[in-house]
Amino acid sequence: MVHRIEVGSVVLDTRAEATKKRLHSLGFLDVSNVKLVDAYTIDVQLDDEHVNEIAAMLVNPTVQT
Repeated sequence: MVHRIEVGSVVLDTRAEATKKRLHSLGFLDVSNVKLVDAYTIDVQLDDEHVNEIAAMLVNPTVQT
């Protein structure tokens, strides 16, 4: 079974700000907000408990959800 874990920032993300600046430099001036999400795909048989354990290892709880 394939599992997808998504990790997003809850504070100002410097990667998102850099991406927004690059988009502006390419002429996409209407872009006012960029949010990035790290997506992890795990293709192995796991129960929900193990998926949650892996997700907890991938997240920095101070700045990500």
